[in-house]
Amino acid sequence: MVNCFKQLRLREYHEAGPRTAVAGQLLHLRTDFEVNLKNVPAPSSLGTDMLRLLHPTSAVGGMPKVAALEFLHRHEGYDRAYYSGFLGPVNVAAPGISRLYVNLRCLQLRPKEAILYAGTGLTADSDPLREWQETELKLQTVASVITPPA
Repeated sequence: MVNCFKQLRLREYHEAGPRTAVAGQLLHLRTDFEVNLKNVPAPSSLGTDMLRLLHPTSAVGGMPKVAALEFLHRHEGYDRAYYSGFLGPVNVAAPGISRLYVNLRCLQLRPKEAILYAGTGLTADSDPLREWQETELKLQTVASVITPPA
């Protein structure tokens, strides 16, 4: 976020975090950024400019961004569809207020199947078995909306 702000020459913002946030059965690190649009030279394009610079985030595509995305394009083998896009309310809380989130877990319903999407943050120190277990844990939240209770 801060690097994107720098690219847009935006210097006035409030940063709160990181803090621990609960999402489903998992804990995440969360940092909130607040920008007063009265201090932005072109406020109407800030949202679009930020999304262009951020998407896909490193949580989705990896780092360094260009090399990681090229690798995924060559080796992943499927269309991510809605997975890893961004979503959230715009102008709902109040005019000019947007709360956008990266869609890191989702499902696609088809006539005879459901495809669940989730990812993991792989690093050089990652243990593949633990990463797989983490991904399964992440998908429990999504699966709970389509699976009848036992």
